[in-house]
Amino acid sequence: MPNVVLLYVKRFVKTYRWLLIFLIFWTLLSLFFLYKYNQQTTNLIKRGEKIKTVIADIQTQVRNENEVYHYLFTEFTTTNGEKLKLKSNIKGEKKTYKIGDSVTIYYSPEKPSLNFIYNESEFKGLKWINTFFILFPVLFLLITVVSDLLKRKGTI
Repeated sequence: MPNVVLLYVKRFVKTYRWLLIFLIFWTLLSLFFLYKYNQQTTNLIKRGEKIKTVIADIQTQVRNENEVYHYLFTEFTTTNGEKLKLKSNIKGEKKTYKIGDSVTIYYSPEKPSLNFIYNESEFKGLKWINTFFILFPVLFLLITVVSDLLKRKGTI
């Protein structure tokens, strides 16, 4: 039995070599960007300063009917007294924010221009997207293996 499995794996790798290379590349690239993004935001949350401020202005830009961008403008004072204005780009609906809403901002005290508006629901959504990019190659490979096995048995 182990020889049959080994033979199948060798044949599968030979047949789907480019697909496997693409899926491995896709997974590694997704993991890299996920790691870099999470590293930056995690560092700001752990080591940065957290401040509450209010939205001073919201501007909307319509590029076409499918692309609507909302820009949130906030002002805050860093711990060393520097006044900063932050412009955040939010694509899609602006229903979640109104002028005067309180928001949480994380920023780096060493480099205050490195900052972001923290939105818990947005972070949950990013986790789902990241999960998709990691699981996609695995699921695709699994479907390919099952399909190949069914073809060899003659059921497809």
